Amino acid sequence: PIALKWGWEHTNGVKNAKPIKIVEYCSLYNNKDSVWDTTDSKGVSKMNTTEYIGLECDCEFDIGENAGACNHAGLLNDNNFIGLIEDVLFTRETANLKKTAAYQLSNDYLNELIYLLPHLRKPRWDTDYKKWLYSTKE
Repeated sequence: PIALKWGWEHTNGVKNAKPIKIVEYCSLYNNKDSVWDTTDSKGVSKMNTTEYIGLECDCEFDIGENAGACNHAGLLNDNNFIGLIEDVLFTRETANLKKTAAYQLSNDYLNELIYLLPHLRKPRWDTDYKKWLYSTKE
């Protein structure tokens, strides 16, 4: 539902609205090689249009007798889905690190954040978030 709102806003020229692609998994409708529409002079991927696109799945639309074998519960292992995620994440955009919070905040405040944000102090394998987020002991 929120994607539809964003799409409507962009289509109707709402100030600061950005284009969006709404992707339907296991669909032949309006298949695209990429969610990006163009690239700029630096090779950075750009999205200019809002549209509804389809994404094929590994079952290859077997809608005959073997339709039950199409396992969309395996979405995360689907090669097409993995390719979509890669396409979305790899924009070739370069960040200006000097404009990030890590460069704009003082070292004292960044060190204070280590204590204010407990997840920065925990080992990666400790995933019992509820226990340590609400614990008063260290």
